[in-house]
Amino acid sequence: MLICGEIHYYRVPKPLWRDRLLKLKRAGSNCVSTYIPWNWHSPHEDIVDFQDRYKQWHVPEFYSRNLSEFIKIASQLGLKVIARPGPYICSEWDSGGHPNWLYNKTCKLRSLDPIYMEHAKKWYEKVYRVLKLFIDENIVVGIQVENEYFWGNEKYIEELYNIMKKLAPETLVFTNENYYLSRIPNTIDDYPAPWDIKPFEEKLKRYLSQQPGLFKMFAELEGGWFKAIRYGYNPTNRLSIPAEWTELLIKTGLGMGLDNYNIYMFHGGSNPGYYTAKYVDSSYDFEASIREWGELSERYYKLKRVFMFMNSFRELIEKTKFVQGAIRPASTNCSDIFARISERGKIIVLRNKTDFTCYEKIVYEDKIIPEKNQIRVPPRYAKIIVLDFEVKGTPFKINYITGEILLWKNINEHTVALIIYGDPGELTETEITYKDDVKLLRVHGDITYSIEQAQRRIIINAQHGGSDSIFIAESISGKRLVIVYTTKSRAEKTWVLDHTVIVSNTYFMSEYRSDNKSLCVESELDINSCGEFTVLTPLEIEKMLIGESLVEIKKIAENVYNVIIPQHLCKGMEARNYQADSAVLMEDPLWDKGRKIKPASPLEKNGYYENGIYVYKIKFDIDESVLSKLSNKILGLVGFSDYAVMTINGDYIASGYHYIEGNVDKSLREGINELTIILESTGHPNDGFLYVPNGIYTGIYLGKKQDIPLNTWYKIDAKLSIGPDFDFAEFLSNPEEIMRILSKIDSYEKKLVNFIDAQGLYITEIQIYNPRHYYIFDPSDAFYYNHYGRILLFINDVYIGPVIGPIDITKYLKPGVNRIALFVEWGVISPLIRVFEHKIDGEWYVQEGTKGLIDKWYLKPIDKASMETIPLMLRNLAGKVYWIKAKINYDKEPSSLHPVKLLIDSWGMRLGIFVNGQFIGRICDDSVKKELYVPEPAIRKGSNDILLFAIITSDNAGIGRIELREIYEHKKKDICFYKET
Repeated sequence: MLICGEIHYYRVPKPLWRDRLLKLKRAGSNCVSTYIPWNWHSPHEDIVDFQDRYKQWHVPEFYSRNLSEFIKIASQLGLKVIARPGPYICSEWDSGGHPNWLYNKTCKLRSLDPIYMEHAKKWYEKVYRVLKLFIDENIVVGIQVENEYFWGNEKYIEELYNIMKKLAPETLVFTNENYYLSRIPNTIDDYPAPWDIKPFEEKLKRYLSQQPGLFKMFAELEGGWFKAIRYGYNPTNRLSIPAEWTELLIKTGLGMGLDNYNIYMFHGGSNPGYYTAKYVDSSYDFEASIREWGELSERYYKLKRVFMFMNSFRELIEKTKFVQGAIRPASTNCSDIFARISERGKIIVLRNKTDFTCYEKIVYEDKIIPEKNQIRVPPRYAKIIVLDFEVKGTPFKINYITGEILLWKNINEHTVALIIYGDPGELTETEITYKDDVKLLRVHGDITYSIEQAQRRIIINAQHGGSDSIFIAESISGKRLVIVYTTKSRAEKTWVLDHTVIVSNTYFMSEYRSDNKSLCVESELDINSCGEFTVLTPLEIEKMLIGESLVEIKKIAENVYNVIIPQHLCKGMEARNYQADSAVLMEDPLWDKGRKIKPASPLEKNGYYENGIYVYKIKFDIDESVLSKLSNKILGLVGFSDYAVMTINGDYIASGYHYIEGNVDKSLREGINELTIILESTGHPNDGFLYVPNGIYTGIYLGKKQDIPLNTWYKIDAKLSIGPDFDFAEFLSNPEEIMRILSKIDSYEKKLVNFIDAQGLYITEIQIYNPRHYYIFDPSDAFYYNHYGRILLFINDVYIGPVIGPIDITKYLKPGVNRIALFVEWGVISPLIRVFEHKIDGEWYVQEGTKGLIDKWYLKPIDKASMETIPLMLRNLAGKVYWIKAKINYDKEPSSLHPVKLLIDSWGMRLGIFVNGQFIGRICDDSVKKELYVPEPAIRKGSNDILLFAIITSDNAGIGRIELREIYEHKKKDICFYKET
């Protein structure tokens, strides 16, 4: 059984790998899953880097490509590893992992295209060389090929499977999210909208009925969501994903019979440099269990309860099978009931979808459970109940417990502990039977019990809340069962260290050391960490130290202790802010030396494979005969990725995404003109099919005639024939089935629509009066906000290609009536036709980076000669690039105990942010986000250089504040237990 969390080594600074993996381990997980991005390790065709040899200005030096080191740390912590090398990974990552240089080889990605498969095979072979040692040692226990190929193409998936299986014949190889396979294990993922459980349940039911006998797993179960730059909400693009929802999902899946899980993401981390997919934020926090800065969230603790149960009851879970209707309600039916049955025991999940508390009794084989009280199921909650469980190594059997079991643990050869939790004030009932006579019964706390010697049965009633309550039963054979009744919140902060179990309020217990005389654990304390400890340990202990403070310890029974940690040891922790008061401004000259290229040719086609900042210079000659015929002097920059700032002859024109225009009446002159374009290429779409080129790929036009909105369409309900033989890449290249419909369009039923937002074929007509004008098809902002839908464009029954942005369609049009058709596989679009009178060619030059980036100004010391006071007002500077350099003094050693964010209150600019020479991310003027997490390796005690690479996009720009903010302040203390002398 695999209980996994997704953590991406490439999104976590290498010095923090162990911290994040240890937190996963302490949550009860036994496995970590990670994608392995092809482009991260092979940014250029002649580079394959698994040793951190390749450097990029936008990737901080503390991010690592050393995959083997990450796996080693995981294995040292006892975690298995699932490797997911693609070649396509999605992951909200640039091109879904495809390297940019691959677009010069083929555009038929994710297919059996021979060129693609040749390079994919080479990639697998290189990854396998890294994985082989860990496969041989049974550390890497699974390899996923491809990802989320929803459309079929069984032969393609099988070919990838066969390549990997030939390399690793004894290893589990599977794919994810492809229901059209018959021979290859297929896993699933799901990110359902809270609180609509029905689609999730139906999907899981369908999945469990397919591919009998093959490995099954949730390769990605919703653990949050990502955040985009240009649109969406906070804290994720889908607002907040409740932690309670994640718990409900995994418990539902467990109740329905699925054993293997991977939470995506368990720790999201940060997106290094320009490796994000298009529009994805620098933060990949994901509102995950472990937040971007290392904090343990509410989701962490809720999943920890479920993970610890699954880990503890692994053998029982693996032996039980879902049985429909095996358990039924005794009277009311306010809960859904799922039952897993085996001879070793039963696992029952009671799921309450309502907004009120549910009280249940259940019936199994004519026995009503519980006997006296009821099972309490809180609103929007699923409760796991265990029945008929024989506690291994003891004569005791748990007939039922109406509270939830966190874990059972062998403390030593004589003692087994059970941790049971409930809400504060909840009364739970436990029924135990025993084979040997019981010679000793002890209670501590709010517990009552009755014993029926004839039936060898004990019924225990425990009130949860306040202090922990403890029940101890010892048989004549000397075997002891210790049951601790605690609250849900304390169960979440129960830590297992070898054979010691500590029920506490402690925020986190990390590394520990032990021998037969002592146990010391490094503990991270927040203001809620003090209070009661219940300690179950094989050590006979007499004293406890927290830091240097001696704490009184009370022995409840053999191996059972109670401690009260004074509250003052958890106080005095306050987060602080640190501000910059002044800054230096330096204008970037922009141009150094560029290279001549063909006009409007993609950067990849010119050998530029990095995302990031580019500068274009375009020199063009325009004579008076052309100028005099123009209706106006509106200039448009058409079809580029992603954000451009344009000036002509030194004057600012416009800035924006994909299409910008401005009036150049006062700046354009007869003769030679020079356009300067600062372009930020932020990455490619992550669907892995669409090639959206970096750079300018359509052109520059002059003399705007009009915009023709396309808002009346006839829709035909055309759908893809997806299935085992369907090749989506081939369809995008040659959509024959859509062409057949267009050739017989009059035979299909049509309906009139005004908006394009669902799958189908949409047809409209436009009238062309002047064929000498230039016509630009623009999909409009709705298309980009939807993360690039898969939409195909046809003009006069000629297939133009997938819509990726504004495209010049002039050559496909004819005088008179023209038919435009769009096939929408997925996405939203509100297209229009832009009409211009003149196209500008001229001489095109491009340069990777600005002069300041090329000369590495971010590594140079700050000049103190001309400091400006913050706030800074940067007026009438649109179209320019400035470096804003400030210093902030930080008086602590960097630590995850007090992580920091950098707040930049800015407007009218796009910022690349460096801290001590390390690029930590981007803040854009079209996003509400104003802060970035600063990884601990980027900051230092003392003076810190803060450098802002600012592309000015408005004549009213400024910086209101530059501030380091501690997110919280925790303490680290050793908690040590010492044996009696």
